[in-house]
Amino acid sequence: MSWPISALQRERGFTLVELMVAMTIGLILLAGVAQVFASNKQAYRYNESLSELQDNGNFAIQFIANQLANAGRIPNPWLAVKAGRDTKLWSDIEEQVYPDANLPVTGTEGGAGNDSLVLSIAYPVTIATPPTDCAGTAVPNPGHFNLSKPNGFNTFGITNTFSIATGAAGRPALFCNGVEIVEGVENLQVMYGVDTDGDRLVDRYFNISQVPAGNVRDIYTVRVALMVATVRSTSSSRPPRATWSWR
Repeated sequence: MSWPISALQRERGFTLVELMVAMTIGLILLAGVAQVFASNKQAYRYNESLSELQDNGNFAIQFIANQLANAGRIPNPWLAVKAGRDTKLWSDIEEQVYPDANLPVTGTEGGAGNDSLVLSIAYPVTIATPPTDCAGTAVPNPGHFNLSKPNGFNTFGITNTFSIATGAAGRPALFCNGVEIVEGVENLQVMYGVDTDGDRLVDRYFNISQVPAGNVRDIYTVRVALMVATVRSTSSSRPPRATWSWR
């Protein structure tokens, strides 16, 4: 039985060349789709790393700011009211509450490396719940410093030391009293605003080693700067980094 030529033409398939061309076009389209997928995935990972970076930086700077807000506090309201009437009296009371071994704000200078920040916070011995330092360690009564002036008002307090060290994951991290607080913090720099002429206004910012010996109790403000890097792995040659500062 023979088929008409027109029928044979209708049953004709693809040639090898046509199949190869079709496969090539399909592979090109597939490669384009794969590239778009890879780019979107990389962008997602980068944005996720950046978001985590911002969260870590904000938490770290806020954590330090909360501790700074309490540093040098006078624990007894009566002392604060009385001290407010006379600048020198306030200075005298501060020296009684915060001896030289526990200055309200001090630290160490790291030069080209990292600084450290040391904050002391006094509490009255009559406080119902003993305070804890930033590592969560309860301070017994009496604690690091204990005074009985004036008029029998005793105080005790905590000292928090912020520094940069290698964390559990092998990356730089912010530590407080030896406990890791935030990973990814690579650098800590601190400047101290000092009143040098006795008018209780900041006249100049110093590194801690430059603060005049006679003005160690005249530090009124602190500038803290942190360099934070992402803790997530990215294929970017320049992983996200950001700087936070607080005064």
